Amino acid sequence: MSPSVDDPREKARALVQVKDEIEAEISLQLSILKANNCDMTTPLSQALPPPAPAEAPSAPKMDVDENLSPFAKVDGIAPGSPAAQAGLRREDLIVKFGLLTSASFSSSSLEPLADLVSLQ
Repeated sequence: MSPSVDDPREKARALVQVKDEIEAEISLQLSILKANNCDMTTPLSQALPPPAPAEAPSAPKMDVDENLSPFAKVDGIAPGSPAAQAGLRREDLIVKFGLLTSASFSSSSLEPLADLVSLQ
């Protein structure tokens, strides 16, 4: 006679399997954090202070719109992620993300960025 789906032992086995899958996913995510020298308390991004006054010496010009200023700094990249595939590295400064620029942010909050990503 095979055990019933309503059998408490079968339910317990199924729950243990789900728990094991969750723990494996947590372990994977923690390994990604460790690979980027982060832990559960490390912010994954940080808002940058407002740009320096115009009279301050500027960084060397890159092939970007000179009116753009950074609004975030990359703290870590997950291996194999779209960011890694795009070539982003730790400490890179973000000057534009989609249509978002530093003008899109009214404070040190990255909420407009979170809102845009949640829509994807």
